Amino acid sequence: MRRTAATLLLLLLASAGCSSLITARKPLDPNADPADVIGSVAANLRRVQTFSGGGLLTLSSAEGSQRAMLSVQLKRPDSLHFKIEGPLGLDLLAGSIGGDSMHVVSSSDNMLYRGRPEQLGDIIVLPGDPELSDLISLFMGLQAVHADAARIQSFWIDGDAFRAEYPSGETVYIDPAVRAVTGREIPDGLGRPAVKLEMSQFRKRKGVFMPHLIRLTGFQPLQRLTVYYERMRPNVKLDRTWFDLSIPKGVTIVDL
Repeated sequence: MRRTAATLLLLLLASAGCSSLITARKPLDPNADPADVIGSVAANLRRVQTFSGGGLLTLSSAEGSQRAMLSVQLKRPDSLHFKIEGPLGLDLLAGSIGGDSMHVVSSSDNMLYRGRPEQLGDIIVLPGDPELSDLISLFMGLQAVHADAARIQSFWIDGDAFRAEYPSGETVYIDPAVRAVTGREIPDGLGRPAVKLEMSQFRKRKGVFMPHLIRLTGFQPLQRLTVYYERMRPNVKLDRTWFDLSIPKGVTIVDL
């Protein structure tokens, strides 16, 4: 299926924060063990079991900018629900992904896409073809790092973060002050920049550091997705009725 500029990066969303900004920093330890740094990231991510959030989504390209409101509810490790609303609260895109099924409704072209969670990449552009658990981390703005530190090719201090490089050419930036990934750079098969993901304005909410601002840039072609979360609530009881996906009559069903 052809991927259009309107859908590029549209669902690569993240979540973010309220409460206590990071103001004081300790100098980074040049002798830090990569396994310990990665372990702190994994521990911070494990603290989040459910999440509810909402904010402003902006997609910019050479053709201009589009804005919409984003709402997300999810439950780790395998339940993700989202809505993207335009002016007057009209749904533009809504999706429900859980277990081994995926349903995404595009109101703009009256389409219902059905398939398995890993087929979300057939509808939108996703870096690295992530699995459902990776998508959930992405929506929260909390990136997972491979647990095997031996896979890291080089590891050193770069500004306020540790920089880890992998044989694939991927680069990951980890800020130990917030125990989270703050940047990710993914090349294409020729080593050229393909995707750059940046997380910032971390705040602590219920013991979890989460980013308030997400920027995702695709270079081929050049497009940028920005998500600013005005509301974020980790580890809350979710409204199950919100998970019901409204499917309009007369939609064109596309089985992936």
